[in-house]
This record gives sequence, C-alpha cells and structure tokens, in this order.
Amino acid sequence: MAPWYLLALTALVVLGLQRFLYKVSAEMRCNSAVTTFAFMATVAVLSWCAYLPRAAAVTQFGPLLIISLVNSLGFLTCTLATIEALKALPAGTVYPLTRLSTVLSVLFSLAYFGDRLNLRQGFGVLLALAVIVLLARSRGGGGEVEAGHARRGLLLALLAIGGTGGWVSHAWLGPEAGATQLAEAALTAHGTYVVEVVHPVEVPASQREHLDTWMSKRMGTQMRPPDLAASGFALMGGRILPSEDGPAGLYMYENADGKRITLYVSPQRDKADSAFEYAGHGTTQSLYWKDGGLGYAVVGDMPRDRLRDLAIEAYDQLL
Repeated sequence: MAPWYLLALTALVVLGLQRFLYKVSAEMRCNSAVTTFAFMATVAVLSWCAYLPRAAAVTQFGPLLIISLVNSLGFLTCTLATIEALKALPAGTVYPLTRLSTVLSVLFSLAYFGDRLNLRQGFGVLLALAVIVLLARSRGGGGEVEAGHARRGLLLALLAIGGTGGWVSHAWLGPEAGATQLAEAALTAHGTYVVEVVHPVEVPASQREHLDTWMSKRMGTQMRPPDLAASGFALMGGRILPSEDGPAGLYMYENADGKRITLYVSPQRDKADSAFEYAGHGTTQSLYWKDGGLGYAVVGDMPRDRLRDLAIEAYDQLL
C-alpha cells in the first residue's frame, strides 16, 4: 500500500473518531468553551511531547506564529460552532455540511497556490456544493418536501463518497500510479546528481547545440530546456537516464548562490494530461505534471511557492 494512501486512511479514521467525540460531548451537554479548551490544551501538550525528542530548529518563526494564531482562532471557532450545532441538530445533518469545508480548502488553494483542477476534480467541487444546498434546504421545509430534499441530499452525498473512493482507488491502482512513479523518479534523480561536483551533467550547456540534438534523438521528440535565467537559474547541462517507459532526460540549473534545481522529463504510458501535483522527500520538493505524452517534474530544495513559480515559468516555455 502506498504510504500516502495509508496516511490518508489513518487521517480519515482519526477525524471520524474526533467528530464522534464532539457529538458525545454535545449529548452530555458539556460546556462548549471548557470542552474546546480541554481539546486545545491536550493538542498543545501532545505536540510539545512529540517535538522535544527531535528538537528541530524553528525557522521562519514570524510567519509560523501568524499562521498558528489564525489556525488556533479557526480551531476555536469551528469547535465551538460544531458542538453547539450538535446540541440542536443530528450529526447526520451537521457533519455533511462541516466536512464539505474541503471545498473551501480547494478554492483557497486555487487562489493562493495556483493549483489547477482537471475536469473530474471540478465536477467533484460542483457536486459537493450541490450537497450543501440540498442539505440546507432540507431543514427549511416540512413533511414530504423536507424528506424529499433529505433523500436527494443523501443520494448526492453517497455519490460523492462513492465517486471519491472510486477515483482514489483508480489513482492508487490504475494509470495515475504513473504520476507517482514520475515524482519518485524525478526526486531520486535529483538526489543522485545534484550533489555531484565533477560530473553533475553528462553534456554541459556550453555544448548546447549538441545537447539539444542528442537528447532529442534519444527521447524521440524535440527537446529544448526552458530558459530560467529570468528567475536567476542558469542551465548547467543535461543527461539521459533510464525509465520504465524509455529514455528520460534530466536538466540541471544553478543560481549565483550555488543552489541547484533539476527538470526531469520522461515518456508516459498514460498519455492523458494532468494538473500540477506536489511530492517531496524531506525539504526537497517536486512539482510535476503530464502534458503531450511526457511527464515533467521540477525538483529543488526550496519553499513550494518559489518552486511553483519556476515550474510555471518552465511550463509556459514547454507548451
């Protein structure tokens, strides 16, 4: 089982237990403020215990403090509102609405991180919004009208859950697994060659014409590395690597501070295009996508927003 899938299932089970405990406290008519304080205090203590053994250095303390304050206020408001709502409404009404906050997370990511949705993901967002509308309307009617809205809301909720589960399984077992392989191959190649001092590339950028001709011939398609000089990264050169679907290319770039990034390009068995996706090993991040039968991955040890800017710059030139 893929690690990310196991982690996602673990989060699903734990969140389900957490929401159940909210309902328990509501049924016991516990004071919402005291309950929320107990929850937050417990989280703080357990987090501190988990942090102490590692004693990792805290970086970007200012932004982290701001994010933490906003998150704490959000947790406080959400917990209080959820428990109070559960005192008045059944869990079957409250939780379908609150858990669809995932839709807002998607919209925030679209606006802030520049994430892209494919057609399937966009349909999922619209379906989730439809569930919110029908569940909300089901509380305002009476008798048969209310029951009809509730049935339609339940049907859409089941469709959303079933569709999500189906597509997650499809992503895990089916062709989309190739995207995970793409990210892993790019991260492995980056980690292997970015530390090289004498032979970081096979053909240097000083032999650009030979580099383009050679890599195009080996890859079976026109290969021209994007120019990232405007972002401060100069092309060092490239090399050919093996992959499951044929020869892959690895371009390496370096800035004035000696920081290196790589662009990994490989043929894909699944020819369908895809949106940007993130993957990473520790502090090394990868932003990868598929376009025109090829998979691309920009890899570097830097914040996601910086890596995203570089990936978008490369993507625009590779069109």
